[in-house]
Amino acid sequence: MTAKPITSFSGEYRFLSNFWLSPVSWGDRLTPPTIFCCVEVPYQAAKTLEPAERTTMLSVTKPSQAKRWGRTLTLRPDWDKVKVDIMLDLVSSKFVQSLELQDLLLATGERELIEGNHWGALFWGKASRDDPKEGIKAGEGCNVLGKILMHVRSCLRDGKNPWFPSPEWFEQLVHDQPKAA
Repeated sequence: MTAKPITSFSGEYRFLSNFWLSPVSWGDRLTPPTIFCCVEVPYQAAKTLEPAERTTMLSVTKPSQAKRWGRTLTLRPDWDKVKVDIMLDLVSSKFVQSLELQDLLLATGERELIEGNHWGALFWGKASRDDPKEGIKAGEGCNVLGKILMHVRSCLRDGKNPWFPSPEWFEQLVHDQPKAA
């Protein structure tokens, strides 16, 4: 019998969310390594290459504010090409930098991790319910965040480096999604 999937990053599984308050160190060519309150803030900041916008985003201390402001940024031209790498980097950092979070992630065993949501984030997660108005069916979505979390969990369990997955793993992230139920 297959273990029931985790279909919501809430309640006891809230720690899987990018909004979970846990220090994350991140930096890139525009931002020196900095410690952030959670994954969401540097992820949103990475969306722009505009120095003033980046500086404003880096001052944010609440994940909900970062997500809201992230919608107003000048999107960098290569965003669709780099966003998965950035998310992998941030999620890997979150769990590698915290033994407590590693233990919680490993305790999910082999359960499928699904970022179920009702706000239409179908690239990073899956729809948790039908939304006829938007033409979305429950179960529809790529669940890339869930797949990244399962990759990090597997690497932690096997003592491998989560930052350098195979090119095949990247190819399967979006293309091997199951059909909506």
